[in-house]
Amino acid sequence: MKKIILMCSLFLSTTTFALDCDIPPHYIFIATKNTYPSSVFWLSGQSDSPVKNIQLKSAKDSNLFKIIPKNLLEPHILLQSDHPLKIGQSYAIKTPASSDIRIYARDFQTKIQNNPPKQALKWVAMPHFLQTKFVRDTAFGAYGSVSFKLKTNWETNDYLINVKISKNANFSQYQAFLENPFIDQSGTTKIQVGFDLCSNANDFVFRPNQTFYAKFDLVTHDGKVLIWHQAPIKFTTR
Repeated sequence: MKKIILMCSLFLSTTTFALDCDIPPHYIFIATKNTYPSSVFWLSGQSDSPVKNIQLKSAKDSNLFKIIPKNLLEPHILLQSDHPLKIGQSYAIKTPASSDIRIYARDFQTKIQNNPPKQALKWVAMPHFLQTKFVRDTAFGAYGSVSFKLKTNWETNDYLINVKISKNANFSQYQAFLENPFIDQSGTTKIQVGFDLCSNANDFVFRPNQTFYAKFDLVTHDGKVLIWHQAPIKFTTR
């Protein structure tokens, strides 16, 4: 049986929890930058307490999330609103004050748009390893990140990428990162994955001169998954 380790790349997006290791969140709330009436949402992380009563609220609408029991990106948790989100409404995520679950939503707030992409999502240029950013060992541990360049036929705001990274070509054990692609100042589409200091992921801190293997699943705004069927991409950190 394959062992899957699911981690959250907090330090790439915020310092709020990267600097507070005493009470890190159980989950990271993940969404595409553009959202539409049929868009779905994700939680990345783990907790022994059940996830429930998470809402998206706007000034004129309240929407309770349903947890989809099985999905192609497990152990990521798939959340679907109980009715279509309303075009033009601005939504924010709400959790009960009494909840035992700590969810970090990256200051999530979204305005629902019209006209989602109509063509099928596909690769235009496969991912290519770019660089490693390794931060030296500290009193709190070590951490680093790796980045890849890539291209699809969709705008980066309309999809996510589930990056799976392993030390073994057979992926008997791997880390799974669900991330937003982005375009840098040169116009290159990239994906960057890594750990914060609180993750305690000593085996996957991307030290120099380590060899890894990567797979990349494309995920549309409405939850369709294009599974990676190619051979894993081999890369060596530097």
